[in-house]
Amino acid sequence: MTDQKARASSDSHIIQSARDTNIGLSATDMMMVFDALKKVMDTYAENAREMVEQRLDAFRHQVLAQFVPGARGRPEAFRDPDFQYVLGRAQQAFARSGDSELGDILTDMVTERSMQNDRSRLTLTLNDAIEKSALLTRNEFAELGLAHVFRHTVREFRNYQQFINLLGALLQFVPDVSVKSSSYDYLESLGIANVSPFEQDFMQIIRSSCIGVVSKGFEKSRINSEWWASYRPFLDENLVSCLHDSTKLQFKVGNRTAFQEQAARHLLDEEASFGLWAIYESSAFTPDEFREVVGMQLPNIGDLIDAWDKTQLRRLKLTTVGQAIGHAAARRMGLQPADLGLWIT
Repeated sequence: MTDQKARASSDSHIIQSARDTNIGLSATDMMMVFDALKKVMDTYAENAREMVEQRLDAFRHQVLAQFVPGARGRPEAFRDPDFQYVLGRAQQAFARSGDSELGDILTDMVTERSMQNDRSRLTLTLNDAIEKSALLTRNEFAELGLAHVFRHTVREFRNYQQFINLLGALLQFVPDVSVKSSSYDYLESLGIANVSPFEQDFMQIIRSSCIGVVSKGFEKSRINSEWWASYRPFLDENLVSCLHDSTKLQFKVGNRTAFQEQAARHLLDEEASFGLWAIYESSAFTPDEFREVVGMQLPNIGDLIDAWDKTQLRRLKLTTVGQAIGHAAARRMGLQPADLGLWIT
């Protein structure tokens, strides 16, 4: 083995192996990057300069908190010219507005961007999302966060209370969701979302993605004898007592995607797969029943339903840039969506 020598500043970290030496950046090094980027920012009149300096200082501390040992950020990213460029754009965006919500979302996306070390679609999407976030209001952030979590994620709930907790978290977005179509048209004009001619109302999404916790159950007799004869292993494995009525049955899987995966694994034909799912889906609470049952724990659940069904949210489909911003907006509200790479590959 050859001798290796490595030096680092007092607050940096060294990872040493038999072949390569990787010297991590210190907090001082990262602050120097911030200072260098500040020099190439737009200049401001004297009466605005002090405010800008205060905002830059606050943003720098907020970002660097994500790069301390054990945090999400990857300090080595500060060496990357492309990352430095995006960081500079984020600084400038926050310096111009000072909006705390924008600062939180930019910080989350800058941190996520630091974790990408190649020129992938995810990297380029985050670059674009950081730039375009500066053009959004709290209305658009709420709409993207709600659409990302409710329409574009699939969840398995271990129990009914987890489902209630999710709905409670989604209610945080409601006060800022706009009823004006101009907000959604604006998102479309920026390439962040599309307003589709096809809509999905609130209960359609609930039935598709959360059926396991909103099923009233069904009788065994609803499954015809031919399907019992042909697909008994699938039925024996997947039928369980209904969560809300133990005298009835429901499928163990909690959403349409998981149901289709199980059906494919057991080689169900299209007629059986479609027919069994239709039985399951038809067992869901009606809209009025849903409001009544969920309303016992969330009295304002109607606000969430109306925010979806009575606005263009029901038609909104996010682009990859919209997914990135919505993902960050959801994290800001304490929600923990899966890794962003699941949506952007």
